[in-house]
Amino acid sequence: AVEYQGAVLTYDELNRKANQLAHFLRNKGIGPDSLVGISLERSLDVIVGIYGILKAGGAYVPLDPSYPEQRLRYMIDAAQLKVLLTQEKFTENFKDNEKLEVIALDAEWAMISGELEENPKPLATLENLIYVIFTSGSTGQPKGAAVYHKGFVNLLEWFVTEFSITAKDRTLLFSSLSFDLTQKNLYATLIRGGSLHLYPQTPYEVPLLSRLIQDN
Repeated sequence: AVEYQGAVLTYDELNRKANQLAHFLRNKGIGPDSLVGISLERSLDVIVGIYGILKAGGAYVPLDPSYPEQRLRYMIDAAQLKVLLTQEKFTENFKDNEKLEVIALDAEWAMISGELEENPKPLATLENLIYVIFTSGSTGQPKGAAVYHKGFVNLLEWFVTEFSITAKDRTLLFSSLSFDLTQKNLYATLIRGGSLHLYPQTPYEVPLLSRLIQDN
């Protein structure tokens, strides 16, 4: 399903890990229209984190960890987040917010992996939120735009049909998680059974991009 710098997740592994995270989040009260922040560098955990939030019934708020701390703090406050998924090395960035429960997926996975691997009963409907994305803020403060399952499903259906995406396809994802157009690219290949490849957590380089496309 997903590959990142030689590490892979099969569809079965992705599903089981996402289920464990979903059960873990439900135990914390996450459900339909609950917003969960996700601030991770590109990694397999990004995909597990997003699918775990959605399987819990919640909606995610992408927070690029490379953003300035002040901008991240504003977005967290504006979305009124209570739970945030991140990596251990970023937890210090959020320690000042007493209302926010910060979960480091890498450091706390041993505990999360104790949850059930079975699919949780679906709770979200087409009328519920799938994610909230913040604008660039070029005209002032960033503004959160709410996206619902109903409209997003229509977008994905058009996208995979228009570009004839199939299980034979391999797709390279290299844009920021906090970029709106990235969102459909997280799912389009996976809902068709293809393979999603993640660009390394390095500055964008055309030779590297070209080599990744050629090698994979």
